[in-house]
Amino acid sequence: MSINLTKNKSIRIIALFVVFCGISFSFVQKNIAQQVVDVPKKIEKDGKLKGGNFYKGLAQKKYGKPILQKAAKSGATGNELCSTVNHTINQPENFGSGFNWCKDDKELLLVAFINAADNLGVSITGVKQGDTITVTSAAGIASFSEDKGNPLVSSFIGVAAKIGQVLAPEFAPVIGAAEELAKDQFKATGVKTKRRDASGVDPGTDHKARQEGGLVISLPAQGGPIYSGNDDTKKRWIKANETRLDSYRPAHANYSFFYVQGNPTHNTRQAVSDGEIYVLPWDWSFDDNAGYYKVFIHLKRGTITPETQDKRPARNTNR
Repeated sequence: MSINLTKNKSIRIIALFVVFCGISFSFVQKNIAQQVVDVPKKIEKDGKLKGGNFYKGLAQKKYGKPILQKAAKSGATGNELCSTVNHTINQPENFGSGFNWCKDDKELLLVAFINAADNLGVSITGVKQGDTITVTSAAGIASFSEDKGNPLVSSFIGVAAKIGQVLAPEFAPVIGAAEELAKDQFKATGVKTKRRDASGVDPGTDHKARQEGGLVISLPAQGGPIYSGNDDTKKRWIKANETRLDSYRPAHANYSFFYVQGNPTHNTRQAVSDGEIYVLPWDWSFDDNAGYYKVFIHLKRGTITPETQDKRPARNTNR
């Protein structure tokens, strides 16, 4: 009798544990789902989102399909690498909404297609202190007002080539096929106002925008993607109608930088902490955006130097 009672008690405990885990998991899922709904409000209020697993959870819920981690392939040769991509629907075969950088891939050239209507952009995980990122080039024209793109389709990123491979990445068929998909999915409807190149410049008037347009790259020390602000939060705008050098960054962008065409020194950064990189369109409201940017990103493994050691952000003890 005592054995049966003990056995029944154990079964009840296990059942309660399973129910508790199920409730907890359901709560977490609902919480993330609610966060997806609240993302535009949070962006408008705070000008930033959390990175890491929180960002990945938002991406999974936003696109509504499982994110599969698949081996990354070189666009130049088709060879598999140890790095991976987070692949989901409506993306080219060798691309994903995120790129996971393997420590054994010492030097890579990535290519990303950034949907101007996508408020999550793309992520690069596996970045270590001392690694170097260079945005080697960025092209494209996107519109940031009175247009309607596709906010529910993810931007995507993949490997153009391992450094040293012979075939130029811009001629690789896989890159061309990815761009054709980007043109189809991220296309603009033809509006001519508030058009911006990847540096945030209107190609028709040479106006240098402050509030929206162009690319922002958030480094690991930033802790997640950042955003501009509305007319009531101009402190989150670029500080002047000038070329987007660091002296004009808003205060909340201390560990981010804006792409500047023709300035390789400015577009090269060394990570001062481990974490993720986020590449996004610069804006705060994405529903009226359309078009895309094509971005080439050079990643190189590095070592910790006295300079990067000294620049690591101080721990916030007031949390």
